[in-house]
Amino acid sequence: MRYNAAIAPAEGEMAALLKKAEGPWGELSVENKVQLYRAIYKTTRSEIKAAQGGDGMFVFGGTVVGILAGFGLFSFVHANFINPKRPGTMEGSNFNADVNQATKDKQTAKGLNPMEGYGSAEFKASYGK
Repeated sequence: MRYNAAIAPAEGEMAALLKKAEGPWGELSVENKVQLYRAIYKTTRSEIKAAQGGDGMFVFGGTVVGILAGFGLFSFVHANFINPKRPGTMEGSNFNADVNQATKDKQTAKGLNPMEGYGSAEFKASYGK
């Protein structure tokens, strides 16, 4: 996209430079080209961005608010819609929850989940451990 910037009426040195710019640009020095650019465009994009300042704190604040909103929603749903009571066959809490002894006895009597390998009763009996 090209911008058609209006060139303000120049006086003296700038008028001469603008007149020189109508000719071949290969004859212009780098300093002349920079002066022409500055005459037409007062500030560069990087200067405008630097003057505006960064948006790092805005992003950080938005991230913190998002995390807090997610945690609050999770806590609300967990406290109001998830049943906090454990079944009668469980004892302990959270990660230490385990089935109670009566349930273990019933499972053993029915032969559910037999243990095999190094920790089994057959291995311990056969190797005397």
